Amino acid sequence: MRLSVKLITITLLVALISTSVAFARDSYKHNNSIFIDLGGNGMFISANYSRVFIHRPRYFISTQIGVGKGILFWGMTIPHQITIDFGKNKSFLEAGVGGTFWFGNFDLFGTAGKYAIYLVSPILGYRHQFNKGFIFRIYFNPLIPLFGVDEEIRYMIKPYGGISIGYSF
Repeated sequence: MRLSVKLITITLLVALISTSVAFARDSYKHNNSIFIDLGGNGMFISANYSRVFIHRPRYFISTQIGVGKGILFWGMTIPHQITIDFGKNKSFLEAGVGGTFWFGNFDLFGTAGKYAIYLVSPILGYRHQFNKGFIFRIYFNPLIPLFGVDEEIRYMIKPYGGISIGYSF
């Protein structure tokens, strides 16, 4: 448990520093986004904030952090990710890596007990940015437990995906 608290602290600090540094770097007018995720790194439902910190004509790189609530798997999640989106105008191919700190009473594999689990997930998806700032994302992100689970299920890959609806400003 001691390792998980240190890892949570380090990850949150990196996410906050990267978004803080981003404010000074780019003048692109849609750097900030808020959205609701169904599935994805938030497990069931999550509210998220995203910040673009590098923007070029054919790609941008962004970070995201949020807070989620599991329904099927009771608990709280802290989803986070970094992605690079390739494309121009409104349609983008999204690729990156994310993770989730998950605290709850049941794990993804149906085992009862109190858990603090960290899952990592590669991300591959599609993002559409509408003219008025609305965002739609759909993505595949298999979940891979790294710590907080029994040895026999560590590194097991669980197929998963998500849909996001939000607003960019």
